[in-house]
Amino acid sequence: MLVHNITKGQLEDNLELYEKDNNYFIIACFDDVEEIQKNFDIATYSRGIYENFNDNIKFESHETYDFMSFVFFKFINDRFFFEKINLYHGSNFIILIVDDTNEIHNKIINELRVDYFKPNNGKEELALIYYKFFNNALSEMFESLCCYEERLIETEAKILKSVDHYNFEEIVGMKSMSFSIKKYLRFLLHVGDQISDND
Repeated sequence: MLVHNITKGQLEDNLELYEKDNNYFIIACFDDVEEIQKNFDIATYSRGIYENFNDNIKFESHETYDFMSFVFFKFINDRFFFEKINLYHGSNFIILIVDDTNEIHNKIINELRVDYFKPNNGKEELALIYYKFFNNALSEMFESLCCYEERLIETEAKILKSVDHYNFEEIVGMKSMSFSIKKYLRFLLHVGDQISDND
C-alpha cells in the first residue's frame, strides 16, 4: 500500500498515521481494502476473475464519495492482459485498488509537478491526480488498441497472399475482439464525460 498524505507531504506504506481532516492519495491492492475500510467509510467489491469485458464498467455515487470500477487492458506480445481497477473519489481522498501498485503509482507520480510532495491543502493535487490517472489509463488502452489493429492489418495482408492456406477463424476472432474493445472504450469515455460534467 502506498499512502500519500498530501496535506503534510508525507508518503507511508500504511494508515497508522491517518488523520481524518487531511487529504489522501492511496494506491492499494485488493488485499488492503479491509484496512482502508477501518479509516474510510467505503463499500467493498470483490476482485473476481476478469478475462474479458463481461463486467464492463460500474459507477456509483454515494453520499460521501463516488465509486468507479472498470477493466484496464494492455496488449503485450500479441496478447491482451486485463485488470480490474476500483476507484474511490471523495472530497479529501482518491483511492485506487489495483493489482500492481508500483506500476500505476510511478506513472502518475512521474507526471506530477516537482513540488507535489510539499505540504499544502491538497485539493488541487487531488484534481490533478484524478486527471493524470485517467489520462494515463486511456492513453495506454488506446495505444494497445492501435498495436492490436496493426497486428490485425498484418494478418489480413497474410491472408491476401495465401488465401488457400490461412485459417479465417483467426481473423474473424481478431476483428471481434477489436470491435469489443472499441465499444468498451466508447462507453468508458462517455462515463468520464458525464463525471466531468457533474463536477
